[in-house]
Amino acid sequence: QHHHQQQQAPPPRQAPPLQPPTRFLVHTHEWQELVKVEKFAGTSVLVVGGGLSAAQTALLAVKHGAARVVLCSRRPLAEREFDVPLDWVDRRSQRGYFAFRSLPIEERLALVRKTRFGGTIPAWYLEKLRRLAAAGRLELVVGSITKAELGNSRGDRLPVVHVALSGSEGRGHDGECNVANHCLGQFDRVVLGTGSTLECQSLPLCKALHGNLNLPTCDGLPLLRDDLRWGSSNIAVVGALATLQLGADAGNIAAARRAALLIQQSIEDDDRAATTAEQKQPASAEALSQKSCGVLKNPFSFLDVEE
Repeated sequence: QHHHQQQQAPPPRQAPPLQPPTRFLVHTHEWQELVKVEKFAGTSVLVVGGGLSAAQTALLAVKHGAARVVLCSRRPLAEREFDVPLDWVDRRSQRGYFAFRSLPIEERLALVRKTRFGGTIPAWYLEKLRRLAAAGRLELVVGSITKAELGNSRGDRLPVVHVALSGSEGRGHDGECNVANHCLGQFDRVVLGTGSTLECQSLPLCKALHGNLNLPTCDGLPLLRDDLRWGSSNIAVVGALATLQLGADAGNIAAARRAALLIQQSIEDDDRAATTAEQKQPASAEALSQKSCGVLKNPFSFLDVEE
């Protein structure tokens, strides 16, 4: 007797939970994401920050066809050609750099923080931002973000960003809009141009070097020798992480030039020291014999056959 076994119907498939779009939140230092400019086309983009990186990102989004671009900064955008005083970047005097170098290593970071102006934008970029704002292609908003949450009014759980009052409510100078408890709306991409923490422990490679080789730090930064080598190692550090040796403009091109010259001089000194040590080494008897005969060792001696 065959028994008919009824197969149970599979349970109804449940829709997967709504998730935010992949990589909708990036930082300006993640250039690998920002160069994928096709992702800006037809999207709404919020850029947070008031410095050059934020300004360049907003311009990039407009250029590559974003449907809406909002640049939100905590204070009105400030115009300045350089983010450090000119006596740091003037190669003829470099007064700022030499005053910095005269300080003990423990006091240098405090001077750097006092010297740097924070987020500023060169005049050319600021004028371009304001022209785009006047043409309705870019929104300049002054305010502090108090809340960002995932909303589903469009069914895809894009981030909803709220901004609190900064300054007086209403339209500010040059098209910048101050807003009070205003919901900016939903955005496909949020880009943070808010700077970064200057500390070697925040970078995996530097953290590993510091831990594995027991390299010294001061105020969270690598403690470098005058030739920019880290502690007793042969690892040279340049850029912003070399602030304690290069100064307030360590991340700028003027300091990059100083760093290159220091490293070049250090390599040349090493080469000279190695050559001098080699010359002082006593030559072997075989080498002296060959030198006195004026001939080099026969490179084909391995072909000789003993009889």
